[in-house]
Amino acid sequence: MSLSKKTTTGVIWNFSEQLGRRAISLLVTLLLAYFLAPEDFGLLAMMALFLALATNMMDSGVKEALVRLPDVSDSDLSSAFFLNLSLGFIAYIALCFAAPWIAGFYHEPRLTALLQVSGLVVVINAFQVIQIVIMTRNLDFKSQVKITLPASMASGLIAIAMGYLGMGVWALIGQMISSSVLITIFFWNKSTWRPKLSVNYLFFLEILNFGYKLFISGVLSILAKNIFSAVIAKLYSTTTAGLYYLSERMLDVLMGQLVYAIQNVTYPVLSSIQDDTSRLKLAYRRILGISVFIIFPTVLVTAALAEPLFKLIFSEKWWAASSYFQIMCLGFVFYPLHAINLNILKVRGRSDLFLKLEVIKVSISISILAMTLNQGVETILLGQVLSSFIAYFCNSYYSIQLINYSLVEQFLDFSPSFILAVLIALVIYFFQSLLHWHYLIEVILFSTLGAVSYLAFAYYLKLNAFSDLKEFILTSIKRE
Repeated sequence: MSLSKKTTTGVIWNFSEQLGRRAISLLVTLLLAYFLAPEDFGLLAMMALFLALATNMMDSGVKEALVRLPDVSDSDLSSAFFLNLSLGFIAYIALCFAAPWIAGFYHEPRLTALLQVSGLVVVINAFQVIQIVIMTRNLDFKSQVKITLPASMASGLIAIAMGYLGMGVWALIGQMISSSVLITIFFWNKSTWRPKLSVNYLFFLEILNFGYKLFISGVLSILAKNIFSAVIAKLYSTTTAGLYYLSERMLDVLMGQLVYAIQNVTYPVLSSIQDDTSRLKLAYRRILGISVFIIFPTVLVTAALAEPLFKLIFSEKWWAASSYFQIMCLGFVFYPLHAINLNILKVRGRSDLFLKLEVIKVSISISILAMTLNQGVETILLGQVLSSFIAYFCNSYYSIQLINYSLVEQFLDFSPSFILAVLIALVIYFFQSLLHWHYLIEVILFSTLGAVSYLAFAYYLKLNAFSDLKEFILTSIKRE
């Protein structure tokens, strides 16, 4: 199968997986929000930073290092497997020892047991990393769909049952653990690869040399992303932290997985042409154009409809979170640009630049947080929007140098889609504010009008991204 066909098929299956998982995750979140209180989600918000750090320690950039290597032997995979497993156990033990201190920091004794149990996910996930690497290198996203969707459905049902039985925050923990266990079992059942008791210590050094910088970058990125929820949980009430966490979770369910699907597929594809700069730049430009064409209107129209959307799908105890969600959407707008720019650094093996960027961005993010700290949650979130905007310029700087893709070229590629999406979102927000129809009517009517208007204007204005997307869809249909 040609690289182009593999890419097309990979995008379709990965998008299908993300769409299915988003739908399942959205339904589960809605039902859990009905059974659980904001305080339950607030407890999870307090743990998020530390669980993410432990997960990052377990991976330590090994997955990215293996995906980008031209050739990987069976011995190399076995070495990486035992490395991930060892790091997973170390991370879990560290988390267990830190749990009482974390509980004391938040003055929340329940966190000790919650962290020690939920931390098992880190060890369980260590068993699936190499299986994912093998399928990703082969662009076999079809198999991953068949694994993750059933696991998501089963873990969701377990969480809902636990929530219905009044188990509170443990329903969320149950969902995490059952999902990891099932995905790991399904991966091992699907894959024929098994680790062998052979360790290549030179390979250890090779992947760690690349991976340790990604590990440090990951720590900084996690701090930048999760420090806001940690600070809100510390300075404000557990309920406020829960409202924030639900908004963040909704954004990830509705938008984040779509970006992840694009990033997940394009990384191995771009890695395969990493030495051909002109071809890499062309592929990068098309990926960026199609990505922002889809994501800009989706995010901005959703932001415009945040209030009726939350009032439609949540009970009154969650309505205050709609303003948080709306601001988070604005901060998310440039995220696809961040993700694709950072992929170039990983593809070219420049984990040193990746690390340097994370240091700069975290410094900016923490500085802005310090200035907005005592101004209320919404002001803190507006600070995040500013951080995201500044981070784009930081991330794009090295893309300019590595593939000769200037900031002006990037702007010309994405600005038509951005300007059109902003104008349509503003019109929708204006009319939605004036009209006071039923929430369901508002959401369906304005989202439909927004989509139709956006595509109609894109066709009339002959946007390049629209033509590329149409060509991609038609080619995909013919090949299937």
